[in-house]
Amino acid sequence: MRLFAVRLIEGKQAVGFFWASDLISLWWMIDSVCDPGLCEYHQIDDRAAITWQDGVKATLGAGNDLDDETGEMPALDELRRELTFDFALEDYVTRKITAEWKKVPFADEPGSGSGDLSATADKGSTRTGRKRKKRTKSTR
Repeated sequence: MRLFAVRLIEGKQAVGFFWASDLISLWWMIDSVCDPGLCEYHQIDDRAAITWQDGVKATLGAGNDLDDETGEMPALDELRRELTFDFALEDYVTRKITAEWKKVPFADEPGSGSGDLSATADKGSTRTGRKRKKRTKSTR
């Protein structure tokens, strides 16, 4: 798996950090959040971590129960609230990254497969006609 920082090309708004095996998988993951054609990525090769510093009332891989009355999962809400980015992930949030960012290629473009990621050129696309909901800031 490779780790990617993804942002919108215009305005540099954060889209997310994605662990994906190749650019096709990355494209599909981004597509679940926003239009990949509007995004650029940078592969993170340094160590990176998402941590919970002071312990949380949630488990990993052991199952967490839904609240029967609200249908919500308190453990997941707490994990989201207490999330901390460390190492390279913190750098991408707090520092200016001057390394080259690459436009996310469409899943059907040559070079977007599971081959060498560095071989993917910064290509434009002729894909049009796709309507997307405007991304809004989450209020979680």
